[in-house]
Amino acid sequence: MIRRGPSRDLLWLHRLLATSCFLLFALGCSPQAEYFGNINPPEGSVFRFNVGPEPEFLDPAPPPPAYHPQDAARLLAEAGFPNGEGFPTLEVLVPPDRRAVAEAAQQMWARNLNIRVTIHSEEFSSFLKRWDQMNYDVAGSRWIGDYLDPSTFTDLMESTNGNNNTGYNNPEYDRLQAEARFELDPAKRLELLQRAEALMLADAPVIPIYIMAANELVKPYVRGVYPAMWDVLPLSQVWIDHQWQESAAERTENRTALGGGLR
Repeated sequence: MIRRGPSRDLLWLHRLLATSCFLLFALGCSPQAEYFGNINPPEGSVFRFNVGPEPEFLDPAPPPPAYHPQDAARLLAEAGFPNGEGFPTLEVLVPPDRRAVAEAAQQMWARNLNIRVTIHSEEFSSFLKRWDQMNYDVAGSRWIGDYLDPSTFTDLMESTNGNNNTGYNNPEYDRLQAEARFELDPAKRLELLQRAEALMLADAPVIPIYIMAANELVKPYVRGVYPAMWDVLPLSQVWIDHQWQESAAERTENRTALGGGLR
């Protein structure tokens, strides 16, 4: 969810909306795990798809998003709207396929802050016109990475980026982005991008909600399939196991024998 507002004096509103809404969903990992070799991340780390058959893990895991409805209520009271009294109605603009998420946020904001939120759903082309014009209070949007680098997302929030339809403008964020763009050391560059990301998330022009995912059904005789970015499965190493039934029977026998030994 993205909130409009170039003015820095609206940060209190951004933060109270973000901290009173707990909507981060991590979808689709377990259905894929069986087909791709029972991939399980180590405790305290986050799975990251890479461009080869071996999974990579980020360690340590990034901290979870903060959910502090009491702090949000305090910010609301400090702004002159105790218990939501006198707070103007907010409109959430979404295309039809994102209405369920908007309804969940609407309920949380009503429960935690006692503020009224309406939902306006428009056909996608109409939604895009209002989105491009920044003609909204709160809008449900999304972005799919175009290339394998964090900057495919962090670039979006630069004040001069043509896809920044939030009005977000933080000179320090822009400076960190520019510095990262010319940094030749990969580790230092990622550190700069992480600092920029942390700054932007603290300002909360966006509320990260969920990560899109897809489930792939793979026949048991297909081998060499592994997860890849953009959900485009590489086929260069795919092959057909004509003895797959024998292999499956052997695995079943091995599991049975192992189970018998543990009794």
